[in-house]
Amino acid sequence: MKNYFLPVIISANLLFLLIFFITGKYPFFIILLHFVSLIFLFLYSANVKQLWIFLKKNKTDLIITALLFAMAFIIRVYNIDVVTPGLQGDELILPSLGLQLLKSSSYLPYFFVSGGHGTLLPYLAGISITLFGKSIFALRFPSILFGTFSIVAFYILLRLIFKKSTAFLGSLLFVFSYAHIALSRLAFETAESIFFQIVTGIFLYLSVKTKDLRFYIGVGLALAIGNYTYLDFRIFTIIIFAILLLLSLTGKLPLRQKLFPFLITVIVFIACAAPLLHYSITHTQEVAARPSMMSIFNQGLTNYQILHHLLANIQKVIYVFIPPGDPNGRVNPGNTSMFDYITTGFFLVGLGFLFRKQKVMFFVLLFMFLIPVVSDIFAKESGPATGGPNAFNGFGHPNTMRIEGFIPLVLLGASFGVDFVYNKLQRVNLGIFMYGLIAFSAFINYSNYFNQQPNGYTESVNGVNELFVTNYINNNLMGKKVYMSPDLINGNFLQFFIKDKKSLLLFNPNSLDQAISIIATSDATFIDKSTDGPILNGLYQYRGDKLSGYSAQIHTFDSVYFEDFIYIKNQIE
Repeated sequence: MKNYFLPVIISANLLFLLIFFITGKYPFFIILLHFVSLIFLFLYSANVKQLWIFLKKNKTDLIITALLFAMAFIIRVYNIDVVTPGLQGDELILPSLGLQLLKSSSYLPYFFVSGGHGTLLPYLAGISITLFGKSIFALRFPSILFGTFSIVAFYILLRLIFKKSTAFLGSLLFVFSYAHIALSRLAFETAESIFFQIVTGIFLYLSVKTKDLRFYIGVGLALAIGNYTYLDFRIFTIIIFAILLLLSLTGKLPLRQKLFPFLITVIVFIACAAPLLHYSITHTQEVAARPSMMSIFNQGLTNYQILHHLLANIQKVIYVFIPPGDPNGRVNPGNTSMFDYITTGFFLVGLGFLFRKQKVMFFVLLFMFLIPVVSDIFAKESGPATGGPNAFNGFGHPNTMRIEGFIPLVLLGASFGVDFVYNKLQRVNLGIFMYGLIAFSAFINYSNYFNQQPNGYTESVNGVNELFVTNYINNNLMGKKVYMSPDLINGNFLQFFIKDKKSLLLFNPNSLDQAISIIATSDATFIDKSTDGPILNGLYQYRGDKLSGYSAQIHTFDSVYFEDFIYIKNQIE
């Protein structure tokens, strides 16, 4: 790259920031130039030419990376619409938003919906749905992809520190990480956040190790893009800047020279986050709304209540390592801890090794643990399920989505433990035993997720019945006249996934005679047991002694998943 490349890119993006403030808009052409400049900055920071030379000399690393990618992708896409059954209602929010954004002629860096979100995932989800159609796979594909690339990025990070065998074994722990599998199979922003945390870690390690300016630029770039993901990335950004500042101040160089790389990192961050930074300054209340709402200090609690909630939250954080883990079943369907005992054991060994041999890395790792801890213990879910302000139950803690930063940190610490134990075993020709331990850990995590027990509450919340009805209509009743009970026809899942909304009609009879008339003229009728019980009882009485014939026409789904609905096919004669 020429010497003028970096100043031009940074100056251009700072100019874009000024234009955003003057116009209050994000012109498409400028946003396009902004994104193109980010790509060039990444290619510059990653030193792609040198990386390619390295890979040609170390083809084994390329093979290992491809193998890890394939394993991670298969595990994260396997039975994606079956395990866990159904779809969480919140998973529709960002993809639906993405479809709206793609239809809009203007760009938005942030959208104030459901507490506020950066728009990286909505745009990607919108593109995914456009390419693959409206399906659970399409909704979750961006998270699956980022979850898979997180494994590749983690291997790169480990490869900078360890030899191939340790990097491979540590990455296998990540491939089969129960918590990461769960998060990267959901249409939430956490998988994207974890990916950019790891990429930031790569550039941070290289910048401190080599003092090369291009890697400091990479830190600023990764932090800027990461802030378009999950809200907790804001805390991550602050902590990383604090670590970088402290590390920059070490050494015997003059203060100006020591601070120069740090200042460049901050400037690159500002330039690369220009649209989001402008929006954050001009819409401060919107951007701060969700953190403010969740803060334990902004819920009108007394000092006594705050103290007891903090203690309850801290107590629940131990469930990161001890079953039953996160009480929030949405992100803990296997009802277990985030990490199995083998991974936890390696993590503790790794911390001990770092404390003895690499104290700087130990304290950096310990400092970074503040990110998920602070994010979680100072938050409090609100609503009837909490049991009120005096129910000091640590509700929702540890919420895996808020402490997702634990995943790469614990697995990095565990990799140091793997390296230590592996080296000890190799000295007595028992290195193969390490592969057995990692395989057993993988089996435990795989089983915990994919062999999760049926859960009626989760299946109800995830709209399994509604999704089944939607799929049945799409596959068997396209173009037919279909009547449905109000709660069913107005369901979010049905409204989003149904292919032919025009054929759906409201089943809301005022009398039994009207119900019979509707059923007689329809191709199919779906009746909600809970809301239309009297009508169903009347239909049974109407059939009288012809119950056997009636049963052939009124079909109750056999599976427990579908016990809430009656499907009437054909016509009542």
